[in-house]
Amino acid sequence: MNKILPISILSLSTFFASGVQASDESDNGFYTGAFYNTQSISIFSDDRDFKVAGLVGGYQFNKNFSVESRYGKGISGHDNTTFLENYDYKEDINYQLSLSAKAAYYFTDDFKVYGMLGYTDTELKISTVAGIYIDDVFQGHRAAKIYEDVSGLSYGIGISYAFSEQFAVFLDHQRLPDFDVGRPEDSFRWDSTTLGITYSF
Repeated sequence: MNKILPISILSLSTFFASGVQASDESDNGFYTGAFYNTQSISIFSDDRDFKVAGLVGGYQFNKNFSVESRYGKGISGHDNTTFLENYDYKEDINYQLSLSAKAAYYFTDDFKVYGMLGYTDTELKISTVAGIYIDDVFQGHRAAKIYEDVSGLSYGIGISYAFSEQFAVFLDHQRLPDFDVGRPEDSFRWDSTTLGITYSF
């Protein structure tokens, strides 16, 4: 996967470069916005659901190609109140940062479908319990926080509708890097669906 990502980004960069030369300057420029998304990790028969809100920013090279970054913070996570008596187990997205290349196809002047390919880094905050030992003798449990990082290739597809020259709404679905925290021998599917709005300068 580490080899695939640089090759893919290099190929898309070549498209960007050729597209910039032929583009109308009116199609170029920066944009920003906000988003809300829901995410799900499928672990055997248990789906862990997360909700994230954040900001989006990007640069439109021409009508069809752009590069976009998103930064989000978790606002709702997964919890297990029966993990251990008097202790809760929780997983929250501390932050999520992504950088993606986007290629679009327009069905009308206002409506387009686009594909995304990029890199996503997620830091999970896990609230759990840890055992207390003194001289190898178990003394009990205490609350503990663990921070785990999951990063890698992400990709997806979406649609966007511009309801004015500056504002547009978008909806997309992405496959995020597989979740393998705590189980290096296993990896689990991680999906994300995002709804957002952008403003073009």
